Amino acid sequence: MIWLRDNVWLLAVVVGGIAVSIIVSETHSWRESFAKIAGGLFCAAVFPGPFLEIIGRDPNIYGNAVAGLFALTGGSFARMAVTTDREALASFIAVVIGRKK
Repeated sequence: MIWLRDNVWLLAVVVGGIAVSIIVSETHSWRESFAKIAGGLFCAAVFPGPFLEIIGRDPNIYGNAVAGLFALTGGSFARMAVTTDREALASFIAVVIGRKK
């Protein structure tokens, strides 16, 4: 309960970012909404700390805002993965890992 009290703004920003991502989406399916929530939570939990460390900023000041941005970004990546056909997604992954130009 203490963690929740100390991180209420973090939760508000992450939930708000995911909600905005779902609301402004062109399609509103359960599958896409679930993927956006999962992708947004994953990116908001995993990436802000290392990102702020790389750019040399204080997590106490910028942590909530960066977590919200990564929640939006994770939701967009999840939407892309859900709505793209398998061949295009496989081609994109092959380019990212360097197997295809």
